[in-house]
Amino acid sequence: MPLKPLAGQNIQAALIRIDPRISQDVWRTALQFMYTNVVHCNFTHDVNLMVELLHACLQYKLPKAIQEFTQAHLMRFVSDAPLQTVMHVFELISESPLDDATLRPLRDMTLLLLLQGGHMIFPEIDARKACMIMQNMVQAVEFSVFNPSTQSLDMSHSSVQHAHWKPQDMLSQSVQSVGSSSRSVQNVDSLSHSNQFVDLLSQSAYNGIPQQSPQYVI
Repeated sequence: MPLKPLAGQNIQAALIRIDPRISQDVWRTALQFMYTNVVHCNFTHDVNLMVELLHACLQYKLPKAIQEFTQAHLMRFVSDAPLQTVMHVFELISESPLDDATLRPLRDMTLLLLLQGGHMIFPEIDARKACMIMQNMVQAVEFSVFNPSTQSLDMSHSSVQHAHWKPQDMLSQSVQSVGSSSRSVQNVDSLSHSNQFVDLLSQSAYNGIPQQSPQYVI
């Protein structure tokens, strides 16, 4: 890469532009981790900044340890976040393969929240975008039904031990009791209850897609 002079400094450096949606504080945390292998994060209670950190982890393919750290803290607060934030997290995760076990707990949680409340936000967004999101939701539901999670993530890394969070298979649980707020992992026959997912997703779709754009209705 070509070297360029830095303004106000008598040095030259190769400049790499970071996605402007990632703030300086968030990128500093990611950069410190890459140099020290230790997460220095003072915004763990700020869900918006943690979403930015998740964005950085996924876009720049940061190591698994910082992904797990980010996911652990988001799992604690995302259920209380606005649905727009939940949808944004789900969109970010949807860009990764469905069989990525590292991201499955957070993907399943955000999917469940969208199944429950998606009809309240779909009218506010573009119909084409809403259809793309629901297509990802259908694929994620299908994957979770046919591939029920039986193992938790390895959260033994020192950077996430203090998170006090145990990954759970949210979708397998919700198959048995759609709409229940309980989050305990249950051993259920996912296939025998999968029609409840379809009903709930259909309700979100038809309540959420603007009627003036029928060409985008799933």
